[in-house]
Amino acid sequence: MDEIIGVDRANAQLVKLGVKATIARVEAGCTQTGVIDHSQGDAEAIHNIVQPSHTGEPGAGWTINPAAIPSGDTLSLSAQRPEGSTRNLAAYRIALYQGAAPSCTRPGTFYTG
Repeated sequence: MDEIIGVDRANAQLVKLGVKATIARVEAGCTQTGVIDHSQGDAEAIHNIVQPSHTGEPGAGWTINPAAIPSGDTLSLSAQRPEGSTRNLAAYRIALYQGAAPSCTRPGTFYTG
């Protein structure tokens, strides 16, 4: 499984910029949990906050609208290459958490659209 590189640098930059978002590592043994904010969890609300961007270079990125993150919530982003995939395809998970978001997530069902 391949995942996001530069997680620590990205998270440090998000803190420096004051953006209430975090990149979560994908770890098989992750036991961290958080409370997902289901009141903001529909796809349209999430897409107003963050949009995947494909630059034509290997990998992918996200464009975050910090002002759209609800007060008290933290945006969580994670990505991996699907098991067995030989293509340069990123599968990702995006969620809003009430308060702090977990710093890791377990591999599982990620969106590939």
